[in-house]
Amino acid sequence: MGKTSTTVPIKTALVGFGTSGKHLHLPLLLADANFQLVSVSTHRSNVSNALPRGCSQRSFTQVIGDPMIELVIIATPNDTHFELAKKALEHGKHVVVEKPIALNSKDADTLLKLAQEKERTITSFHNRLWDCDFLAIKSIVNDDKLGRLHSYAARVDRYQPDVVSNWRDNPQFDGAVWELAPNLIVQILTLFGKPNSVFADVSTLRDKARAPDNFYLRLAYTNCIK
Repeated sequence: MGKTSTTVPIKTALVGFGTSGKHLHLPLLLADANFQLVSVSTHRSNVSNALPRGCSQRSFTQVIGDPMIELVIIATPNDTHFELAKKALEHGKHVVVEKPIALNSKDADTLLKLAQEKERTITSFHNRLWDCDFLAIKSIVNDDKLGRLHSYAARVDRYQPDVVSNWRDNPQFDGAVWELAPNLIVQILTLFGKPNSVFADVSTLRDKARAPDNFYLRLAYTNCIK
């Protein structure tokens, strides 16, 4: 990242400029010469001071209607992912969507089928696959440095006693399962593949919380996981 590219950079638009858009996607785009951020779409009043030179703030309709834009990155609240991704694909854009890519498997399948029909790529944003600790674990597993593995445990500890009143406390499309579980799940799938069965225990521990804030998932594999 950061090296001079010998190819024409991908003209990219970022949809959503909250925590994910501003602090995760924007720095990565600016650090990689293979991408050129040309537009940001957000409901925030004015973010022009935070944008690089040559990047403009535009509406989502303007973004997907611009033939110059090749890639649309969607970093908006979870309940908007499906509709925005669908519209972007329909307008011939490649799409990267913050997890979850959709709120149910039917909608996810719809997006994958549409992308295939349009000959475009759609994928979810899984930055935790590049964390140094996971890369070390991946190397250990792939090189069989520990021999046969019988169990693997991963967890996220986040202590936040006060409930923040925003879209993330919606039991229909958010909570710890939507926000944190996908990171752990995709890491395990990357290491060990598809499990034989899945057990889930999801709960809400904080008194004022509406969305689940605690989960335990067990992915079972035949005999041993490797």
